Parts: sequence; structure tokens; C-alpha cells
Amino acid sequence: MVVDGGGSLRCALLGDMLGDLAVKLERRYNAKIGFDKEQLKKYRFSGTLTTETFEQVLKVIELSAPVTFSIQNNNVIFCEDQA
Repeated sequence: MVVDGGGSLRCALLGDMLGDLAVKLERRYNAKIGFDKEQLKKYRFSGTLTTETFEQVLKVIELSAPVTFSIQNNNVIFCEDQA
């Protein structure tokens, strides 16, 4: 994570695997993230996070990879999308 010229906190993703991204998201949003299958951790993502809410980030992940998520008490579980 870096602070840009305007003082905003940004998180740049450069081909990060979902497993590594999960660690960054846990720190940023004070949440716990799990996976129902280890292979889901291998999907890669690139982009920049700035002011997005946790749920907005999760929805982008869901739209970008064949995964779904569920949230219970600030715990997220990524599952393989069966659709």
C-alpha cells in the first residue's frame, strides 16, 4: 500500500494471486477470508484499490473470476462458482 500525492491510501495489485490479495484485504478491512478450495487462491488480479468498500471489492472479484462469496460476521468465504 502506498500514499499518493493527495494523501490517499492506495493499494496497487499487479497480477496478485487471490490468496495474496486476501491477506491484503484482511489487513485493510479487518476481516477474515477463507477458501473452500485451495485452487481458488491461484486466480490473478491487477488493479488499484482506493476508496472502495469491502463489499465493492468482493463483488469485483466475483465478476472477474469464477468465484462467489458469502459474508458472515465479517468473515468471507470464497467458493467456486458452479454456474
